[in-house]
Amino acid sequence: MAQDDPVHRLEILAASAGKPDRSLLDALLEGTSDAELVKIGRTIRTERILVDTARIYATAWSWWKDASKDERAMLRGASQELLVLAIHQALELERMRALREGAAAAEETSRAALEKEAELAVATGLALRDQAYDAMRDAAGQDVKHRTEVAMAVGTAENEEALALGLESLARVLDDWLQPKKGESALGVRLTLANLDKDYANALSAAALRVRTTAAKVGSIAPNSKVTQGDLDRADGINVLLLGQLIRAFDGAHNIHPAVPRLVPISARRLFNRRKRIEGEPESEISPGPITGGES
Repeated sequence: MAQDDPVHRLEILAASAGKPDRSLLDALLEGTSDAELVKIGRTIRTERILVDTARIYATAWSWWKDASKDERAMLRGASQELLVLAIHQALELERMRALREGAAAAEETSRAALEKEAELAVATGLALRDQAYDAMRDAAGQDVKHRTEVAMAVGTAENEEALALGLESLARVLDDWLQPKKGESALGVRLTLANLDKDYANALSAAALRVRTTAAKVGSIAPNSKVTQGDLDRADGINVLLLGQLIRAFDGAHNIHPAVPRLVPISARRLFNRRKRIEGEPESEISPGPITGGES
């Protein structure tokens, strides 16, 4: 799968963002019937939604992670929880699309391959974690504070998430040690002697991401069940509503401060086109209520 493939992007985002609270979707859709969702979903092809959500949500998530508290406060009409929910709904839409197109027949083969990939990521991650633990303890020397930092960071590796957290924590400790500090010149020498550098800290972080990503792929495989066109239309409708709300929220914040990026649809641009209001012409905004406009 290509690195810039929309599905690959969504899988990476879902792993990074964490799992959403499913009850949030029920609250968001309250008052919107399945028939309305299907009607909305029929205004656009699934592929167009997936292409735009993968790109747009990557932009939104990247901004959110780096934004300050004050910058985040400028975003009204959306939240981290809404963005996480939208990312996972887009990934679920792709799963449904794959099933609808006949991917269910290859589910076992796909699962086996993904499980093998996940097992390799875990095995590599465990080996790196144990290696880092030993090497960093040696570099810590007899310094109780530094040895305690290593012991606290390594974790238990009782599951994929625990392993990923341990790898990330060790990477953070090593990054901190690599920053020159007054009175700790001996630590810097021991790190050099142990061949512990920034590249190794980055390798630990990358291993953590691989563990999370491969585990998310296995966990998100949909069961081998029939997906009807109505099911897919309804899922399209849900994604249109989520995407529209995020686009409007970022657009409003950008108008207040240009540091907030606009989320500009391309494949679905006509569906979310903000036309200037002409006297007597209704707005073509997408909302949980009745809609007009759209594209096939």
